[in-house]
Order: sequence, then C-alpha cells, then structure tokens
Amino acid sequence: MASESVLRIALDASGAKQGAREFGTAVATVADQATKATKAADGFEKELKETGAAADQVKGKVSGAATAIAQSEKSMTLAERAAATLKGSIGGLVAGYAGLATVQKAVGYITAFETAVKKIQVIGGLDETSDAFKAIESTARELGRSTQFGAGEVAGGLLELTKAGLEASDAIKTIKPALDLAVAGDISLGKASEVLLATLAQFQFSAQESTRVADVLVKQANASQSSVDGLAEGFRVVGPLANALGVTFEETAALLGVLNDNAIKGSDAGTGLKTVLAALLQPTSDTQAALADLGLNLKDIDPRVKGLSGVFRTLGAAGLDAGNAFRLFGSYGATVGTVLAAN
Repeated sequence: MASESVLRIALDASGAKQGAREFGTAVATVADQATKATKAADGFEKELKETGAAADQVKGKVSGAATAIAQSEKSMTLAERAAATLKGSIGGLVAGYAGLATVQKAVGYITAFETAVKKIQVIGGLDETSDAFKAIESTARELGRSTQFGAGEVAGGLLELTKAGLEASDAIKTIKPALDLAVAGDISLGKASEVLLATLAQFQFSAQESTRVADVLVKQANASQSSVDGLAEGFRVVGPLANALGVTFEETAALLGVLNDNAIKGSDAGTGLKTVLAALLQPTSDTQAALADLGLNLKDIDPRVKGLSGVFRTLGAAGLDAGNAFRLFGSYGATVGTVLAAN
C-alpha cells in the first residue's frame, strides 16, 4: 500500500513539473504576445501621429489653396477694375478723337468758306463792303443751312461760276439750280455748274434760264435711259449747231433722249445728231435723188421750217429705209437718222 502511495506521489510530482513547464511556456507565449501587442500599439500610435501630421499638412495645403483662391479672386477683381478703367480710358480717347475730328471738320468747312469767298472778292473785283459781296456771303450761308451742301461747298460753286465770268448777281441766280442739278443728277456740284454754264452758252441763254435748263436736263434724264452727265456730253457736241438751226433746247434734249434709249449715248449721240443736221443744211445731189425716191423735196426736210422733230416725222411717214438713210446722212449719220425717223 505504501509503495502505491509513493508511486502516486511521484506521478503527481512528475505531472506537476510537466504542468509547470507548460505553464511557463504559456506565460512566455503570453509575454511574447504582450510584447508584440505593445509594439503594435506603439506602431499604431506612430502611424496615428504620422497621419495627424499628414492631416495637418493637408489642412495647411487646403488653407494655402483657400488663401491662393482668395488672392486670385482679389486679383481678378483688380483686373476687372483695371479693365473697366482701361475701357473707360479707351472710350474717352475715342470720344476725344471723334470730338477732335468733328472740330477739325468744322474748321475745314470754315476755312473752305472763307477761302472761296475771298477768291470771289478778288476775281470778281468786289469791295468787301459792297452789296454784291455781302449778297454772295449771305447766299452761301443760307444755302448751306437749307440744302445738303455746306456753306463752304456753296461758296466753292459760286467761285466756279465767278471764274466762268458771271457777275455776282448772275452767279447767285445760277447756284441754286446748280445745287438742284447736282442732287437730282447725282453729280458733283462742280460738274453741275460746268454743265449749266456750258448749256447756257451753247443756246445763248442768260443766267435767268438756269432753272429751266436744270429742270429739262433732270426731266429728260429721268424719262429716258440717259443721265445728266450723258446728256451734257451730247449737248457739248451738237448744242451750238442745234441752236444755230433754231432747234430748241427742249427738242434737242428729247432727241438725245431717244438716241440714248436706243443705245446711242453721250458724245456718240451728239456726234450722230450733228452729222444729220449738217447733212440737212448742206444737201448734195445724192440727197435730192434720195428725197425724190421718197416723194419729198428739200423744203420737206428743212429743220428751220419744220423743226427737227417734224423733219424726222416726215421721213418716217415717207418710209425712210437704211439705203436712203445712207444716201441722205452718210455712213455715220445713217443709224441716227433711221432711229429718229422710226421714233
């Protein structure tokens, strides 16, 4: 029994020793795990600190970005203000330039007026205190206010009329029709004055007829496919001869209008009509033979008796053809004679 008790104790002691070893191992394992846990905790803490530092950096960067944005917005506001200021400055410069241009233009008008009036005084031999000179000045100013032309332009037109030899009173009578002709005929005032003066001279009209001439030219230009300038070119060639034959200004204008409608324009119309008139005034034996073929005689085609329009009506009624037209008016006048006889 005693041996069994000793054996049991020995076994128990052996088990206790083994348990102690296992316990020690377990304690060591726990300690090791605790150490690892501590290190992990320390690492975690370090990471937290690093994260916090990073967060602080991010926060700093965000704050810096916000500051930069604010500064940018401030800069943009300043830029906008600067742009507005610049725009206002440019606008002021433009307005100033426009104002300066207006002033310069006005000064130019005044200078042109004074220069033209002074030249009229010298060329016309007018005294500055004379009624004629004062009438020139007042006419230029009045028409400068009441028409689309400036006083300087009107004075320039009066100067051209004075250069052509018109007295102050005649220049004043002519300038208003010249202005009207320039507007209605779509030509310059200088050209209108030139046309009026030339036509007055061609038909030996006085300045009193200026309105009549201007009205006929505008009316005929509007009634046909011609222009004031084109009619003037025709009158330049045929006007003196038409007047010498007693053909009226109005009739000559109408005939030139018919030729323009048939594509014979400007100086060509004047030259053709002049050729026809010359043939009528100086008939040849061939002319008389051609008239005989038509059943006519020289008196039937005398423009001084029947008028030029009457002559062409007579020829048209007699059946004038191209062959007879060549015999009557020659190669250059045949086309014009045929066209006028047919119209």
